Amino acid sequence: YISKALGLSMISLIEKSLNAKTSEEIQEVLNNLKFRIPKPYRLNSVTETLHLGEANCYEASLVAAHLMRSQGFVPRLLLLFSPPKNKVREGHAVYVYEKDGNFFSLGRSSNIDLEARLHPHKTIASLASSYAKGFNGMGLVLDSFAVVELKGNEWVASKKPITEYLVNLASTANYTKI
Repeated sequence: YISKALGLSMISLIEKSLNAKTSEEIQEVLNNLKFRIPKPYRLNSVTETLHLGEANCYEASLVAAHLMRSQGFVPRLLLLFSPPKNKVREGHAVYVYEKDGNFFSLGRSSNIDLEARLHPHKTIASLASSYAKGFNGMGLVLDSFAVVELKGNEWVASKKPITEYLVNLASTANYTKI
């Protein structure tokens, strides 16, 4: 069968991802993934995300990390969080990369203010702070961030949900207050 992602067949989406060489082309791949609200306790690998043709912010960040890694960039995520409400922290994730001493991000969201930052930021803190408007638009406050490097390949090709991998990664990160 062929799944549809905003009019693109799964095959053409995978083809497009294989041919993406620049950050702009990789962001276009992310934009062609149907955005879905994260399902509790289920996050998919890059392979499964491209197969389904849909992603939440974490899954789209993983796709970007994988595609940018093939271009020689470090696979790492920028995790952004609001203060806890009823013991729950709202969060967002984007792929973050450094080029020529500046930081940029690639991502997918239902809120345009939480998507890619293709203009340069001198520091990761500045890049992270640029997402405050997106959090405010959802009635939240951005209060902390962390950068985590993705290790191994479990997050790329697993056919099983990788929720535990990402939860462990996020829970061991060193967060910086904004």
